[in-house]
Amino acid sequence: MMSSKVADFRKDVTNKIIAAMEAGTAPWQQPWIVMAPQQNAISRKQYRGANKLILAMRGQELQTSDPRWLTFHQAQEKGWKVKKGSKGTAVSFWQFSRRVGDKFIPIDGDEAGNNRDGSVSVLCRVYTLFNGSQIEGIPGYQTREAPEAAPDVDAVIAATGADIRHGGNKAFYAPGEDFIQLPKAWQFETTEGYYSTALHELTHWTAPRMRRKMGSRNPLGTPDEAYMREELVAELGSSFLCSELGIGHVGHDDVLKNNAAYIQHWVKLLEADNNAIFQAANAAAKAVDFILAFSREEKKREAAPVRKTETTQLSFAF
Repeated sequence: MMSSKVADFRKDVTNKIIAAMEAGTAPWQQPWIVMAPQQNAISRKQYRGANKLILAMRGQELQTSDPRWLTFHQAQEKGWKVKKGSKGTAVSFWQFSRRVGDKFIPIDGDEAGNNRDGSVSVLCRVYTLFNGSQIEGIPGYQTREAPEAAPDVDAVIAATGADIRHGGNKAFYAPGEDFIQLPKAWQFETTEGYYSTALHELTHWTAPRMRRKMGSRNPLGTPDEAYMREELVAELGSSFLCSELGIGHVGHDDVLKNNAAYIQHWVKLLEADNNAIFQAANAAAKAVDFILAFSREEKKREAAPVRKTETTQLSFAF
């Protein structure tokens, strides 16, 4: 059962996102070159899922490009100080473990499954973090340079082996035939627009591979709840990938054209379920890991030393 502190935390985060949407903007849309992925200032470990979105939103509020975060105690341990009057940002931490005999062994959230047998223990804590810009004494952060082009994005997309076709005036993923359709790159107003849309559709491409429901529209074009949940996953997945690859995220071209309608559906979804944004962000994070795994494996193969095959010299006497 979720504690009241965690429930209040989720409600507060959901309300902030709803407020941003009602103001006319999806908080994950950032048309400029974004900061590096949100990370712990000490361990450099990246934050995932909803925490990544929460911290990125807070970074926008603070108008900082510093992606580093740490707790009050971590700052103290390093001899640094939280600036007077600084307001922390709450994030949640989930820990899963499975009972094996008399002991509980830490496991991944995916491994926890549905926990029907009651063998999995779930612990959730809410922590308060401070951004590097709120800390006195911390070394300055070197903002990463904007890439001149986006070869990494092309390589990441190509490595998946997804069937991507260019042409026409619509962007979509066709689950039945398992292909992605995109207008040609020059048809988009910006490079960011093209890649945001491509990565949105690539996130959809992971849905059948990760057993997510795609949802549908009725004959009048009205989307059902599953459809809007999947659209939220795809938009967050695109945003996370853009951040990871160092390009701006402006959102899917179709989503932008129908921004008011999409936001109305998303607000309705979030108002009815405080867990929706967290579930979508976690699903998006898993989709991002799935997509990036292809190019990372490819880089490992390229970096692997080539083993020389030993040959035996044979001499023949005639």
